[in-house]
Amino acid sequence: MAVSPEPRPRSRPEIPIKLTEGLTIAIAPALGYLVAFLYQVGYSQRLQIPTEFIDVGLRDILVATVGIGLLLLNVMSLVDVSRGWLKIDRPGKRRVFRIVIVVVLFGIPLLLMALTEGGWAFWFVALVVLLLSLDILVPLWTQRHTKGFWNKMEADRDSSATTKQQPLVGQLSDRYGMFVVYIFIAIFVVFFLSYAYGVTRAGSKVNYLTLPSSREVVLAIYSDKAVVAPYSGHRFSRAFRIVKLGDDPTDQFRVQRVGPLKAKSLN
Repeated sequence: MAVSPEPRPRSRPEIPIKLTEGLTIAIAPALGYLVAFLYQVGYSQRLQIPTEFIDVGLRDILVATVGIGLLLLNVMSLVDVSRGWLKIDRPGKRRVFRIVIVVVLFGIPLLLMALTEGGWAFWFVALVVLLLSLDILVPLWTQRHTKGFWNKMEADRDSSATTKQQPLVGQLSDRYGMFVVYIFIAIFVVFFLSYAYGVTRAGSKVNYLTLPSSREVVLAIYSDKAVVAPYSGHRFSRAFRIVKLGDDPTDQFRVQRVGPLKAKSLN
């Protein structure tokens, strides 16, 4: 009686995902709106302006949408080009190369932005960069009995595959491709930089539009509305007022060096 061979275990199916020009055009407006909104949120929170006043204008959405679209297309092109340039035959080298790309292209810009802001942002980004770097540093200890750096990387990779404890980035890259991981990381970096730039911009801005007649400063302009508040020196009151631009022809705005501004403490 013939014995039928045991069925071979099926490998996990790969899900090919490709960022086409059509998909980029479809998702870019939504991502552009989020980028513009996060910038306004960062700016408002630094000056302690109520976020309910935020109104993202069409111009800001269009500019952010074009920027996001170009970023996604450039990332797509760079990944495609890198596949032809780099032919790495060893899994350990491929793993290190992926981590280095993530740290250099995304971690370093985040760290530079955080250095300008300081505080929690610096420590948060430093922690993210450290966690990414641990994927290279940890095998130096766990595989210390293995000779050679690349051999350590491959031994750790094989150990992770055997124990099914592969890092999340590795699982995503194996299932969807490293291209998708780069896209998501790039979008996260853009979101973070948009918010951080809004915070930094509000903290470093020195020239503001003012209303000399009422001794008020224009803190922000949303579409055709301006958020104004009384100010004295480099501090402004939280008695905010909404002014519709063009309603009162007697309003005369003047650019003055009154910043950087801070909100007065609540009594």
